[in-house]
This record gives sequence, structure tokens and C-alpha cells, in this order.
Amino acid sequence: MAEDNRQALRGFTYESEHVQPAMRAESRQAVLDHPELVLLPVGFGVVKRTGLGWTPASQLQPTPHDARRVLHDGLSGAWADLYDLGTATREAYARAAGRLEAAPHVNEMTAQGDTYRICRVERMLRTGPDGPEPPRRSDPETIEPMRIRPLLDEDGVIRPELDNPEGPQTRGRIAPS
Repeated sequence: MAEDNRQALRGFTYESEHVQPAMRAESRQAVLDHPELVLLPVGFGVVKRTGLGWTPASQLQPTPHDARRVLHDGLSGAWADLYDLGTATREAYARAAGRLEAAPHVNEMTAQGDTYRICRVERMLRTGPDGPEPPRRSDPETIEPMRIRPLLDEDGVIRPELDNPEGPQTRGRIAPS
């Protein structure tokens, strides 16, 4: 089975018009530069039905039970607080969480017209003669890289205020005078 999946995915590229042209081009190049595949452990997640299909509603979890727990926690209050949902939606989500508790192996739940499903996620790693494929230029980078070392002044002294132009960082401490 694993070998069948690997063979089927070997030539996979992004071809949909919904995918940016740069991403499509880089995925075609990856097939040439990193033709071998390593199948990674399966993960599980929560997806939500939208007008366009299904969108992720959770991070990847190691087991279906962990994904169900994420769904339960979201329905029982976390999402209501996070998204400032109204009272009717909060109550409907809480009832759905109760139904999920009563049926511990359920893989789909609907609440307030929103359908959530536990899904299986198969992952792969492309590799080639120079090793695993590195990030592509078109891969989204949503968070700026964090500084690994603190900034030093011209004398080599650590100055936390150089990281924060608005003044010294206190983070629960008393600022030095």
C-alpha cells in the first residue's frame, strides 16, 4: 500500500488555476530536483465544510482521538471565546460537544449549520541527490524569523532596549533605573 501511494504521488504537482503560477512552477521543478518520496506518519485533523469545499480547522494531531478532543474543546467553548460567537451559536456548539462526548468515535459533527469532520492526513517528504527538499520561495512565511541572539551595543554589551525601540523590556520585572 505504501509503495502504491509513493508511486501515485511521485509526479504530483499543483495544477489548479487557484494556485499561484509561481507555486505551480516550483512544484513541477520539485518533481525533477527531488524525485524520491518518503512517506511520513499519518496525522489527523479537524476540517470544516465551506462553500468551496473543506478547510483546516485545527493543527495536525497524532491520533483520531486527539483530533476529536480538539473538536470537542473548540465546540465546548474555545471557539466561542476566540471568535466572539453569539449566545445561540455558543449554546448550539455546547450541545454538539455533548453529542460528541456521548459518541466517542464519531467522525463528523454539525452545529449551527457548520459541519466538522475528523480527517486523515497523509504526508510525504520529497528528497533528491542533495537530500530533502528545502522550503520553496513560494511557501508562505506568515511569521518573521525570531532573533536568535540578543543585540549588542558597540562595546559588545547586551542591551535589551535595542530590541525594543519603545524602551526597556520589563516583562513582569522592575525596569532598571
